[in-house]
Amino acid sequence: MSFLDRMDRKMISMTAMMEKVGVDIDRLALSRGGLDLADAIRTCRGCGAGDVCVDWLARAPGHVAHAPAFCPNAGRLERLKSV
Repeated sequence: MSFLDRMDRKMISMTAMMEKVGVDIDRLALSRGGLDLADAIRTCRGCGAGDVCVDWLARAPGHVAHAPAFCPNAGRLERLKSV
């Protein structure tokens, strides 16, 4: 899998994770000039749990209260729900 394919897969997973935990991505993109979103993207990009994430997203219900513990953005996503 090429680098761009891996990044595309991660961004799809990150978007799905944000939607599942209730983060408003459009508002987040405008928050602090996009810095919060950029930080989340950098964290996701460096995460080594891509396959675990894809599997979890496929099995998780439509909405969940919290991101799973393996997600390095879990704490950030919790804070960003109110952005």
